[in-house]
Amino acid sequence: MKDKIDKVDPKKEKDKDIDKGLQEHDVERPDKDKDRKCAPTEESVREDLMRRFAGQLPVLRVTLGLSQAETAQTVGISRQTYLAVEKKSRPLTWSTFLALFAFFYANGDSRLQMERDHSFLHEVLSVLDVKGHRNHPKKDKPKEDPEH
Repeated sequence: MKDKIDKVDPKKEKDKDIDKGLQEHDVERPDKDKDRKCAPTEESVREDLMRRFAGQLPVLRVTLGLSQAETAQTVGISRQTYLAVEKKSRPLTWSTFLALFAFFYANGDSRLQMERDHSFLHEVLSVLDVKGHRNHPKKDKPKEDPEH
């Protein structure tokens, strides 16, 4: 049997040497992206909203006096899925988030609970592109062709 020869990546070796030198001098490696201000992607905004909303689910559900099974059945998911989402052992999908958001927002008591966090509600409505929550550029009407 031939022994496998590990290929050495010079870039990785250089990075290891730099890290070792920084550690010896008790200096942290500067993060190249640390100071860079990037606009969050729509996907990252959605993930953040879903994570934050999952934390509110038990309170919203109890506010309406519902069991986990009743809540799951109402929005069309399994009880196991809902339980896993509520316990934060499974992330929400966007479609499940929308179903739960619509359900809780449509019910008076849970809607009041949701409206306490204005920034969350504003962010969700902005992602959904609901007028009045995002600045919409005014679209000019197409000019009519005088010949027709």
